[in-house]
Amino acid sequence: MTAWEIFCQGRYLANRTKKLWFLLWLMNALLAAVAALPVFGVLNAELKNSLMAASLADRFSLDFAGEFAFKYWDSLPSALILIAALGMVYVVLTLLTTGGTLAVFSCTERRFTAPVFFKGCGTYFWRFFRLLIVAAIFYGIFVVALNGVLSSLVNKLTRPWTQQRLVLLVSWTRLLVVAFVFIVVNMVFDYAKVRLVIDEGRSAVMAALRSIKFVFRNFKKTLAVFVFCMLLGLLFIVIYNPLEHVLPQHTRRWIIVVFVLQQLFILARTYVRLTFFSSEVLLYESLRPSHAPAQEAPAAVPTTFEAGSSPSSPSASWTPPPGEAPAIDPTI
Repeated sequence: MTAWEIFCQGRYLANRTKKLWFLLWLMNALLAAVAALPVFGVLNAELKNSLMAASLADRFSLDFAGEFAFKYWDSLPSALILIAALGMVYVVLTLLTTGGTLAVFSCTERRFTAPVFFKGCGTYFWRFFRLLIVAAIFYGIFVVALNGVLSSLVNKLTRPWTQQRLVLLVSWTRLLVVAFVFIVVNMVFDYAKVRLVIDEGRSAVMAALRSIKFVFRNFKKTLAVFVFCMLLGLLFIVIYNPLEHVLPQHTRRWIIVVFVLQQLFILARTYVRLTFFSSEVLLYESLRPSHAPAQEAPAAVPTTFEAGSSPSSPSASWTPPPGEAPAIDPTI
């Protein structure tokens, strides 16, 4: 299958899991509420029935922010501890839901069911946690360190230059190189997660190393699928940002409208994330080598498995069950 066909099937699978959309949205909304409620309580106590509240509805005040920070400066350590704790909870929640999501997309039915999702959350959590540690090392070496080295080289190279256009061009080239390396590393660890789920692997290091080989061996397809999914996300951003800035936020009614718009945008981001995962699962299944030697099926017994795939794993050329919409819908 081509990268575009993989992407279309990935969108189709994401469309079939709307329950998963709302479950992931609900989890993030609850975590955001836990973070926002203490701040809301303090601000409500400070601004209730005051003229400053009406003034802040029109525009943000740096004077108020300074006074607020000075008044609650002693509470800053507690606030930082709370932020760090919420960050850790978010990381744990992301690892859990990623395992559940990949389990849903790699199962035979490719449909969301609570047992499959929550079993995947628990089964793959510690594997993904170990992979997170490996990923942090890779990001540190190949992104942060590379950016520092390139930045130093660019500064030395462009120091005697007098044409600002050339300096700007070289600086943008450095940023593009770092961004490209970041994308490649991100793809590697996405497919490492997919490999841990589909192949039931346990070694995070081996999954990462084998995913490097998989990504570069099929670089055109892996990069094309990533770009298609990224462009889908950029499309939602292009639609959302102008609306969010144009709509007024001076009255309670418009604030509610903007809040609903923001939640719809979060759902759209969730859809893009699910499209990423489903497309990567489909691509990996269509390109990975078989773990079992291929056996010729008897002529009298028809089979739905393609050469190179095993009956114990989902077929690489998956199609929806009878009676459902085709996997690739040109009208989408």
